[in-house]
Amino acid sequence: MKILRNATIIFIAAITLVITGNAMAAEGFVYMHEARLLNQLGLYDGISVQSFESDLGTAVNRETGITLLVKMFGKKNEVVALTDADMNKILSKTI
Repeated sequence: MKILRNATIIFIAAITLVITGNAMAAEGFVYMHEARLLNQLGLYDGISVQSFESDLGTAVNRETGITLLVKMFGKKNEVVALTDADMNKILSKTI
C-alpha cells in the first residue's frame, strides 16, 4: 500500500511539472505578462508593427531604451514630429 501511495505522489508530481513546463513554454519568457501589460499601456511595442512580438530574448539596446523612455514621459508625438534637421541639431550637441 505504501508503494502505491509513493508511486501516486511521484506520478502527480511529474504531471504537475509537465503541465507547468508546458505553460511556461507557451508564454515564452518569465516576464511575458508584464510585457503584454506595457504593450496595452502603449509603452512597449516589441519588434513588430503589425502584431505584438515582445522579443524578450534580446538585450535592451540604446534605441529600445530611449523609445521606452520617450513613451513613458508621453513625448512620442513630439519626437515623431521632429524633422531630420531638428534631430541633427539636437544630436550635434552630444556628438
